[in-house]
Parts: sequence; C-alpha cells; structure tokens
Amino acid sequence: VWLKRCQMLAPAPSASGESPSPEGRPGNVAERVAGAAIVIASFQALAKVAGFLVKWIVSLFGRGRVADAYFTAENALGKAFQFTEDVMQPAFLPIFLKESQEAGETAAWRFARQVLGATALLATGFALAVILRPEIIVETFAKGFSPEKKALTASIVRMMFPALLFLSVSSITYVLLNGYKRFGIPAASDAVSRFSFVLLAAAGFCALGPRPHVLAAVTVLAALLRLGVQVWGLRDKREPLFCASEQSDRPSPWGPFLVLALPLFASFAVALLRDMTENRLAAAADEGTYATLRYTKSLWQFPVTFLPNALSIAMFPFLCEMYARGDRKNLEAVVRGALRYVLLFFLPATVFSLALREPLIAAVYGRGVWTAFDVSETARAFGLCAWGLPFFALEIVVLQTFYAMRTTWIPVAAGIAASGLQIALSIWGADASPFDVLGILALAYPATRALKNVVLLGILSHRIGRAGGKPDLGFYPRVALLTVLAGAAAIAGAALADRILPGVLGLPGPISCGHGSRGEIFRFARVASGFLAWAGAFVVLAHFLRIPEWREALAFARTRLGRILGRSPDAASPG
Repeated sequence: VWLKRCQMLAPAPSASGESPSPEGRPGNVAERVAGAAIVIASFQALAKVAGFLVKWIVSLFGRGRVADAYFTAENALGKAFQFTEDVMQPAFLPIFLKESQEAGETAAWRFARQVLGATALLATGFALAVILRPEIIVETFAKGFSPEKKALTASIVRMMFPALLFLSVSSITYVLLNGYKRFGIPAASDAVSRFSFVLLAAAGFCALGPRPHVLAAVTVLAALLRLGVQVWGLRDKREPLFCASEQSDRPSPWGPFLVLALPLFASFAVALLRDMTENRLAAAADEGTYATLRYTKSLWQFPVTFLPNALSIAMFPFLCEMYARGDRKNLEAVVRGALRYVLLFFLPATVFSLALREPLIAAVYGRGVWTAFDVSETARAFGLCAWGLPFFALEIVVLQTFYAMRTTWIPVAAGIAASGLQIALSIWGADASPFDVLGILALAYPATRALKNVVLLGILSHRIGRAGGKPDLGFYPRVALLTVLAGAAAIAGAALADRILPGVLGLPGPISCGHGSRGEIFRFARVASGFLAWAGAFVVLAHFLRIPEWREALAFARTRLGRILGRSPDAASPG
C-alpha cells in the first residue's frame, strides 16, 4: 500500500518514457532520486535481514569442511551471475534509454529482446557445462581442498548451477524495470527471493536434516521466484517483450553496446582472476579460512545496501537521461550530493563497526559449533576489512556516474590496476607470512579498493566540473568530529553492558559464544547498547553541528511521511 501511494505521488512519465524534470529545478530531481532510494533501501533492508537469516542457517555448519564447500559453490555461482551484473547491466541501460529517446520504445525493445536472448543463451550454455563437469569450478576456485572436500563441493555445484539461467535473465529484467522508474518491484524481488530461501531451507532442514544440498536446491527455486516477480512487474510490456517487431534501417545499437561492454568484460575477467587467486590462497591455508572470509564479507557488505547501493540504483536512469540531454548542472548536483550523504553516514558507521567488531561477530555468528577462537579470528578479519567501508560505499556511486556518462574505460583501467595490485600483495603476503594468510587476504582487498577510488574520485571531480559551485569545506571537519565522538559513545555503551549484564544474567563475564539463551541475550544486548549510544550521539551531534545534509534528510523525511499519510504534497521542501 505504501509503495502504491508513493507511485501515485510520483511525477508521471512522458510519452517517451522519460520522467519530466524541469530545467533549473535540481531539487525536483533530487527529491525523485531520494524517494526512489527510500523505496529501494526499504526492500533491500528486508532482503538483507533475510540474507542474515540465510547466513545464520549456513553458520550451523560452523567454519569447517561443509561450510567451505558450500561457500565455494555459492561463490562460483555468484561470480558467474556477476557477469551480467557487472558487464551487461551497465552497458545495456544507457543504450536502451538512448534508443527509446531517439527511435522510440519499439526500437528499444527490439534491442532488449536481443540482449535477453543472448543472456539466456550464454547462461544456459555455461550452466550445462558446469553441471556436466563440476570439477571445472572445483579446480578453479578450490584447488587446495582435500579430495573429500572437493567431492562434496562438486555435488553442491551440480545442484546449484541451474539457478544461473534465472539469475542472469532477471538481471536484465531488473534494469529494465529501473529504466521505467519502477524501482520497488525489482527491489522487492530480492526480498521475496531471500525470504523464500529462508522458508524453503527451514522446511527442507526439518524434513531432511541440515544438509548443504538442501540449500543448493533451494537456491534454484529462489532464483526462479526472483525472475517471476520481475516478469510480473513487466506484465504491461508483454507485447514488446514477447512479440517480434519489424526491422528498421536504423544502425544497430550493438556497436555502441559493445563499445561499453568490452572494457567491462576485461575488468570482470581481471576481477575474476583476482578472486580466484584469493580463493586458492584461502583454500590452501588453514581449514576455515575460506569460510571466515565469506562470513566477514557478508557482514561488512550489509550497511552498503542501505544508502549507496539504493542511491546508485535510483540515480542511474536519471543520470543517463541528464547526460543524454547535456544537463551538467543537475548531474553534478545529484552526484556531489550523493557522495556527501554517503560520507555523512558511512564514516561514523565505519568507526562503529571497528569499535564493536568482536561483539558484532559474536552476536551474528556466535552459536552452534562456533568457539571463542572462531569468533576472535572472524572479528580480526572483519576489522581488517571494515576500515574500507567508506571507499566501498563511494565506489558504487562513482561507477554508476561513469557508466551513465558512457565512459567505461576509465573505471575499467583503475579496476584492472587495483586488481593486479591486490593479486601481487596477496601472493607476496602469503609467501612472506604463511601463518597469517587470513590477515593478508582480509587487508589486501580494502587497501587496493581505497587506492582505486581515490584516483576515480579525482578524475570524476575533474570531468563533471564545479557546476554546482564550490564545495563546503566546513562539511568535512564537522563530519570527522561527529565520527570520533559517536564512535566513543558506541564503545562506552558496549562497555556499560559488559559491566552490568553478566551479573544480571548470571554469566561468568562477557562471553562471545555459547551459554544458551542467556548468552544470546547478552550478545545482542551488548551490540544494542553500543548501537543506541552511537545512534543517539550521531543524531545529537549532527543537529548540534548544523550539518546541512542531516537537516535536508530530516526535512525530506517529514515531507515524505506527510505525503504517505495523506497530507498535502505541496508542503515539500526543495531539498
């Protein structure tokens, strides 16, 4: 109901499919982007909650042989699916919108059908090859596994890889929906897929016991549901989607598409080599190293969903349209505003994650067969990764801006250089310090990504210019002060819980795993205490320091809430 209300209040699209954006009113664009980001972030938050439940189910296998085998299969499927996410999506939408504006919707959908067919054909062929020869995946991603672990991994891979067809096609339908500004449906499809995974996995475990093959079969069903929700969202486009149209004399859009896609494919290939190197080094290290890296990445990737990922998805169609009509002023204003919002929220969130890394890991994973050593090692790896959170968040917005400007070679060159540096650091570090491969692999990733994004930010700043005026340099010291003080409040809140709660709950002291329901209550209460102290300090300091982005966010939230509750939509502030 809330989503329908938001859609009723959104500006109506024009006949060409482009939403109206009056010149000289950047606030109009900013409000539409922010409204779309709220819808996307809401559904993605639900999807991430379900994702945590998925990881909790998998954590029942601990950090041993079964977890390593399952995560290898899941990672291989994710990398295959990432081809359409990283190569096809960014190249497809700018060309689709360009065709729609210049030649009409019929011509754009002719191109869309061709891309969908090519994607389905490639995905089916690769999935069949993997199902027939799963050792390809095992030797590529887990060469250091024991023969028993390799056999288990191969059997999981064979059951899981039919999902590739549904995931690959759904990545194109996902971006098609975004191109029509229907952001809620594709975001909802992720939540439906994740929650269906949890429910089906729980039913499978109850019927057959906790087996990794149950999760593999459930993965296929969840991927099919994801595609089904998106096809339902395109139900009014059945005719252009399924019916062939007449050919035209217009030049084929495949040429511009390949110009954008080929550099992205080169970047994807190098990134795949980087990940394969990391996987092989982790597989050859101590047992549990591979699973620990996966547990760690799933946790630090969680906050990235809430703001930067949702913002980038919402921004991308608008940025493509603004660049197509030469609207540099609005483009620069939206991009710089998004980057400042990311810094405002992610610098304090990074300090919170670092300060409470062990309580966070204990609360999320510290149960079942997990030991205090498992929690300590995972928390150490998480701390070595989490400091890069601001760079991970900024990268999502920066890359989408380059893609909207139909410039892929710059981020590709930076990505290839960063991946090559990470491979060299990982191999050198594993040889120089063979007893701490986990620490080397956890640190190399954020270090090289940070360097890459510093370079890209500098180039982007030069390319989009200063159309929105000079930046407010007072923003950065205020955010830095807020970050430090909010982090100190988080530490104080967790320390207070450590002193009070063990006595109240009858525990011997602060514990990281075990002790049944009392241990669960303590671990979650400790994180909740630190989070409440951090959030309270953040709100008070953001208001006291008069940070403009915070005030704009509050004003927009009040306006949006008023619209949803049925108040006058004319009360909107320009921010």
